[in-house]
Amino acid sequence: MKYYLSKSEIRNRIRELRRKQDSSTIIQKSRAIWKSLLSLPEYRRATNIAFYASIEKEGEVATLKMIEDSLTQNKKVCLPKVVADRLEFFNVKSVKELKEGAFGILEPIGDKIKPEQIDMVVLPGIAFDATGNRIGFGRGYYDRFLKKVRNVSRIALAFDFQIVDKIPSTESDVRIHKIITESRIIDCSKG
Repeated sequence: MKYYLSKSEIRNRIRELRRKQDSSTIIQKSRAIWKSLLSLPEYRRATNIAFYASIEKEGEVATLKMIEDSLTQNKKVCLPKVVADRLEFFNVKSVKELKEGAFGILEPIGDKIKPEQIDMVVLPGIAFDATGNRIGFGRGYYDRFLKKVRNVSRIALAFDFQIVDKIPSTESDVRIHKIITESRIIDCSKG
């Protein structure tokens, strides 16, 4: 898909496409994405993984099953919570303990984890390009957080239609390392 639009125009178009998917399609595509994530050496090596709780009404890649499966594989999982104007991550023992928080997102209630304890960050986004640029919801929470954990694997989960030719970026944007879609794994260092 070729886009030569502003970030807000790309954000609006992709969000609309995501919301139009039915839940069975999202689940099917998410299973394929999960299978690819499991195959990554970065995932297999990681002990402490920062995930995100998917927002169903936004049509995001479904992550709750991924979180539960990771916990059964003896991975430590943490999820973000907005505290003041930043993301902080907290340990999770089960998705059943999550509570709705800021912006209607499920949030953890466990113990806070230090950024340097995280081995891998699995992050959401609305649109991505092959060089690792991403568009989120526009609040900059993840960019600010990722600057604190520069030496960890940054893996984004997305559907194929969320990959666009070019995303305008600035110096404050932090690139991701890999994008996993239902049909491929994009190594952004080769983009």
